[in-house]
Amino acid sequence: ANSGWQCLSYMPLLRFYLLSGQYKISGDINRDNPLGTGGKILEEFADLMRVMWSGKFGARAPQRFRSVLTKCRPRYSGASQQDVPELLTDILDMLHEDANRVKKKPYVEALEDKFIEKTDLQRIGQEAWRRYLRRNRSVITDLCMGQLFNLVTCPQCNHSSKNFDPFNVL
Repeated sequence: ANSGWQCLSYMPLLRFYLLSGQYKISGDINRDNPLGTGGKILEEFADLMRVMWSGKFGARAPQRFRSVLTKCRPRYSGASQQDVPELLTDILDMLHEDANRVKKKPYVEALEDKFIEKTDLQRIGQEAWRRYLRRNRSVITDLCMGQLFNLVTCPQCNHSSKNFDPFNVL
């Protein structure tokens, strides 16, 4: 788990955002988002980054951050080893929801089949991303999110379905 937090700390734009307090200055903390942690993970991770990058400490165990993490996601309690990619995905998701600038997420319709059938792929991708951003606007969206194109074809009737799915990854 520690290697995962260190990996996140080496993202220069995320590090600047957290160490400078930009999330506070811009009012990005979304305390009312039911998908987030009320800003707890965002603030504790920023504190952990300040400790890591202050130059005042040698090795230091991230006990406070881990305590908040296990309160928000009990599956990370205990001493068992965690799958770091899964943990990073979870932390990125919590940071995203805690910093999501969309305070009230609107209902967003899926792309219509007729639009998909008659529109070129680039335009479909742009529209899918535009709709995604109506509910998701954060520093994590800006730095770590993208979309993946999926094409599924039925082997019996040859009907094809095109879709763009969002993802977050380092």
